[in-house]
Order: sequence, then structure tokens, then C-alpha cells
Amino acid sequence: MKARRREIEKKKREAQAQRIALEEEAREGWARVFKLSAVLGALALVVIGYRRLQVEYGNRWPLWLVWVFMAVALILAMGWLIWYLNKD
Repeated sequence: MKARRREIEKKKREAQAQRIALEEEAREGWARVFKLSAVLGALALVVIGYRRLQVEYGNRWPLWLVWVFMAVALILAMGWLIWYLNKD
């Protein structure tokens, strides 16, 4: 009787561990989808912003705007580098 009960408990623990593993896998999949969506959205915003500026100014952008873009690019690059180095 005790052996049977232990066997049932063991099967329950295995089923619960499998269920937890599947939930974690699904959560990781959704995280990948959200990250990819965020990257694609940011890229789309950059492309749209660039196209609007090109339409408005052509190849004669105001100097202050160029400095703003360079500063933002530098800050983003440094942030990405810090994130990448501290990733794991």
C-alpha cells in the first residue's frame, strides 16, 4: 500500500514538473515574440522618422538636428554595450 502511494506521488510530482516546464517554455516563447516586436517597432519608427526628415529637409538638415541624432545614437550605443556586457 505504501509503495503504491509513493508511486502515485512520484507520478504527480513528475506531471507537475512537466507542466511547470511547459509553462516556462511558453513564457520564454512569448518573451521572444515581444522582444522581436519591440525591435521591429523601434526600427520602423527610425525609418519613418528618417523618411519624414528627408522629405522635409532633403540633404540640408539643420545642424542642431544632426547633433541631436548623433547624441541619441551615442547614448543608445553606450546603453546597449553596457547591457550586452552585463547580460549574463
